[in-house]
Amino acid sequence: MITGASGSARVKVIHNEPSKHLQDLGVQLNPKRFEVVSPPLTESRARREHKSAAAILSTIYHSSISIDLARISRDTHALHIFFSDGIEEWHNMTKNSFLTRLGLKQHFPAYSDVYFTCTIGAKRMLEGMGKMVFMYVPKKAAARSSLAETKVPDYNFLISTANTPFFNESELLHLLELIRIVVKEADSLGLSYAFRVFDSRIIAELGIDPNRNMLDCDISNALHRADALITTPSSVSITAIQLNKPVGTLDYRDGPLLFQTGWRLHKSVSIRQVLIDMLAEDEERMTFQQTQIRSSMTHQEASELAERLILQNEVATEKLFKGRRGKYAGTEHWLRLVVNIIRQRSVAFKKIVDLIKRR
Repeated sequence: MITGASGSARVKVIHNEPSKHLQDLGVQLNPKRFEVVSPPLTESRARREHKSAAAILSTIYHSSISIDLARISRDTHALHIFFSDGIEEWHNMTKNSFLTRLGLKQHFPAYSDVYFTCTIGAKRMLEGMGKMVFMYVPKKAAARSSLAETKVPDYNFLISTANTPFFNESELLHLLELIRIVVKEADSLGLSYAFRVFDSRIIAELGIDPNRNMLDCDISNALHRADALITTPSSVSITAIQLNKPVGTLDYRDGPLLFQTGWRLHKSVSIRQVLIDMLAEDEERMTFQQTQIRSSMTHQEASELAERLILQNEVATEKLFKGRRGKYAGTEHWLRLVVNIIRQRSVAFKKIVDLIKRR
């Protein structure tokens, strides 16, 4: 516990990453109850700080210090919580250079105690690993109202990609080929389209006209201007589904699809027919899309739940150590196991979890 200027005790939490990460996700702990220790933290200071921390928050997996804290938190009382910053895509989890240069693969192993994710497939995977997982919509993926939503859309399709849609030349070539097929078939049908592509190589290779590349507005506004979305696996899918737009995923990789949309576009199907079907807004597929986000809480609710989990874990830990946390922390592995049992079996803790799941 930390005593603030007002004399009230605050719970210490470590977030060893730029504060903008939490802000973008809309995750905010009540400053009257929590003291969030943020950068700059060196590895040695981070290790010192964590000994008196009730929890550690992470939003990225490629921070060496955050991973170090996640590892050592398993031998202390600190609750480690991971907030996903967007759609979790298999190749991004396993081939992203930010990870591979550190010899890491996201969630393999899964270090955190609690996960907040916006990807239903990742939720099932992590639960299969014995983790506590909740679905939420990050603030940056939340749909916003726009003047454009009151107008007739300008385009039939918005063609979009993730910020990093490929990790090698082969993936780039397959993606380019697929987008070219989509554009060719759309042209043959007399359908209109615009782009939202950030990668300079894709822009150059496809010769995308800057006037048709909607980068000067937020994603909600861009989506309101189109009838449907075609995209690589990306958080824009979440926003589009909230706006009840048909979404088609450009499928050019062999990895598991952890987040699925109503339609998939790959070379083994008739792209022409997929475009027609998307604009028809098949009721069953539109319903399926909604199931991918239906159980998700808002970023405000995720923040509140994180607060409750941290406080409940702190109460359970205090009961176990009876104020002698510093003496025992990190000295006996069985103590950590007992804390985990208390986390899972505490009546109050389960009530909190059940309450959120029913919302």
